[in-house]
Amino acid sequence: IYNAIYSETDMTKRNALQLASIELLYVWLENVPSTIDGNKLMVNLAGVPIGPARLPMLPPSDEDVATLKAAVQGWCGQYAAMFDNGVAICNAVGSAVVVE
Repeated sequence: IYNAIYSETDMTKRNALQLASIELLYVWLENVPSTIDGNKLMVNLAGVPIGPARLPMLPPSDEDVATLKAAVQGWCGQYAAMFDNGVAICNAVGSAVVVE
């Protein structure tokens, strides 16, 4: 995502990509309880095995993972097509129906 934003020369498209990336941050913030390390959970969902969070953070429940995965799939369905080379987390979780 960062490389797509950085390399985009059309400022209108660059701004749209930046706003889409901010929406992905909101997916994380709105769907992961504060007691869970959302950063590690997102990276693990993207297919990069970085292991579990350490205390005092709690491990995510299956329900937490499913909720975040569904929210990420929704983001992917809405925004992933904007990124020419795809988005790793969308490839890892699969995407929902594309919203045009």
